[in-house]
Amino acid sequence: MKPVVIFDASLFAIPNAAEQPADIELILGRINTWAERTEKQNCVDFAVLSDIIETLTSSNCFPATHNIQSLLDLYELSHVFSAHELNGRIFSILSRSDYVHEILNIEIGEICTPLLPEIDTSTSHSTILVEALHKTIASVVTSAKKDISRVVIGYPAKKSEIDVSFGYKSYIDSENNFNKIDDWIMVAEKIKIVDNPAEFLTSLDPDVMWSYAETSVEISLSINLKIASTLNINIDKIPLSAPYSFVVGTEFLSSLRRNQAYGIAPFSATVLEKCVEAVTQTKGTFVRDFNIKRIADDADGRRMHITKSHEALRLLFWVKQNNIVELANIGPKNELKIVPGDHKFAVHAIF
Repeated sequence: MKPVVIFDASLFAIPNAAEQPADIELILGRINTWAERTEKQNCVDFAVLSDIIETLTSSNCFPATHNIQSLLDLYELSHVFSAHELNGRIFSILSRSDYVHEILNIEIGEICTPLLPEIDTSTSHSTILVEALHKTIASVVTSAKKDISRVVIGYPAKKSEIDVSFGYKSYIDSENNFNKIDDWIMVAEKIKIVDNPAEFLTSLDPDVMWSYAETSVEISLSINLKIASTLNINIDKIPLSAPYSFVVGTEFLSSLRRNQAYGIAPFSATVLEKCVEAVTQTKGTFVRDFNIKRIADDADGRRMHITKSHEALRLLFWVKQNNIVELANIGPKNELKIVPGDHKFAVHAIF
C-alpha cells in the first residue's frame, strides 16, 4: 500500500486561520509546495473529505481567486504570490486527491466529544471548518492505514504527533455507503501531522512501509527511506541521487513472494537491510561478481548473502555502466541464478 497524505479543508480556507503575514505566507507557500508534489510523484495517495467543497463554501472560506486576492492585498503579499496561480494550485491538489473513504475505506460522519488539545483552532473563522478537521482526523485514526497516513492542516499544532479522542456513530465506507451505528464508538489514538513533503518523508518508518509494500514502486520507496535512515541523510524528495541511485527490476517483487521475503514474512526485514547494503556498499559488504554481463545493456551481475543457513538466500543484482544498481531477484543458493529482467521497465519511486 502507498502512504497517504490527507489534506484538511483548513489548509485551503480563504481566509485561513493565520493572523500574521508571516504565518499566512507559510500556509500559502505550503500549498505551492504540495501542488508541485502531487503532480510529480508515483508512490503516494492523496485524499480529502468527500464534502470539502461544500465545507469551504458553507464556511464562507471558498478559495476563489477574488477572495485570495483580497487576502493578499490585506496582508500586503501580492508581490509574493499570485492569486490566480494560488487558485490553480489549490484546485490542482483537489483534482489529484481522491476522497477519504476511497483511500482509507472509511470516512467518519457524526462525532461527539472530540478532543484535540494540541491543535489550536481558536482563530478559525468557522465552526464548520473545525468540525471538518475533527472528521478528517477521526477518519485517519479509525482506518487500517493509520500507520502510513499523515494529515496536513491549516492550524498551528504544538507537535508533530498528537493525541486525539472522540466518539463516532456514522461513517461512509469504501463503496460510498452511509452506515449508522446504534451506540457511540469511542476512540483514543495518536496521529501524525506534517507541514511539508520533507516532514512527510522523514515521518515514514521504512520498515513499516516495507511491510506494506505491494508494488515495485513501493519497494523502491521503502529502500530509499531505509537508506536515508541508515545513513542519517535529510531528504525532501525521492529517489535519492548518486551514489545511492538504484532501480527495482521487473522480477524482483515476484522473487520476494516466492522466497518468504514479502510483507511480514520471515526473511522480509533482512532482505530490506541487504538491499540497503547492496546499494550503499556499507558495512564492508561482501559482494561476489558473477562474471556475467547482461547482453541488453552490458550490466555486471553481482550477488551477496542474505542468510547463511537453511535456505541460504542470496540477493542478486545488476550494476549498470553508470553504477546504478538494479535489484534483480533473490533466490536460494542451490538455484543461484540472476534473472535478466527487462531493464527498460525497471522502476523507482518518485516524490
